[in-house]
Amino acid sequence: MGIQTISAQKAAEKWTRKANASTQDYTDGINAPRTPWAQATKASEANYEAGVQAAIGKKRFGAGVTKAGDAAWSKGCQDKGASRWAPGIGASADKFGAGIQGVLSTIAGVNLPPRGVKGDPRNLLRVTAVANALHAKAIQ
Repeated sequence: MGIQTISAQKAAEKWTRKANASTQDYTDGINAPRTPWAQATKASEANYEAGVQAAIGKKRFGAGVTKAGDAAWSKGCQDKGASRWAPGIGASADKFGAGIQGVLSTIAGVNLPPRGVKGDPRNLLRVTAVANALHAKAIQ
């Protein structure tokens, strides 16, 4: 005889109820972690790499996409993403500002070659100058 369990519906209800009641525990864990996040995350780099390589070898990414399908993606976006979009953007405004400053400074520092007449292939050199500067900034 197998192990008797509760129903999946009952498990989901309990999980939701307990998760909703644990907001303070979540906040406390963020404010006083047992190990600082960066330290613990950096220490797990080899495990991350091994896991990614194993997943690549077993084609897990594609399998997960196929299993979820467009319907699961759309439902998640509608049920969670849409209501979190604007608050998430607002909460990250300072970080965005700091990040875009480097991009804008890089663009401002590009010396563009002269502009040609409309359709002149030399105009692409202007695009290339900006692209190369941004690429160099991204990989430094």
